[in-house]
Amino acid sequence: MPRNFMEAQYFNMLEDVQRRRLTNELEEERLVYVDEVTQAQFEIARQIRDAVMAIPSRIADELAAATTPTECARILNRELRTALQAVADAADQIEPDPTPTADEPDPPTSPDSPTAAAEQPHPQEA
Repeated sequence: MPRNFMEAQYFNMLEDVQRRRLTNELEEERLVYVDEVTQAQFEIARQIRDAVMAIPSRIADELAAATTPTECARILNRELRTALQAVADAADQIEPDPTPTADEPDPPTSPDSPTAAAEQPHPQEA
């Protein structure tokens, strides 16, 4: 609670500066919504699970025909690398939607907002 008028003006000015900073960072795409990151993480985890779970049925016959442990390891390594590379390639294609949808909240107005996003580097900066 401000003790006097000047202190109240100072706090008001700080809030305005924070609001402008967050708005600018959102416009510059230096901030992302937590929901977008959570959705992207879920999608990538699902793709990893699907890719790895598809390996046994795809290589069962080839593994059954393998005659040495070295050959089995080579087959497993090849398939795991292929599956993980496919997931990595798909993850590179994930782009945030620059236009908010109807269910997205308005940009946060303070750093304490529950929808305030974590600062992330822009994909081209990384």
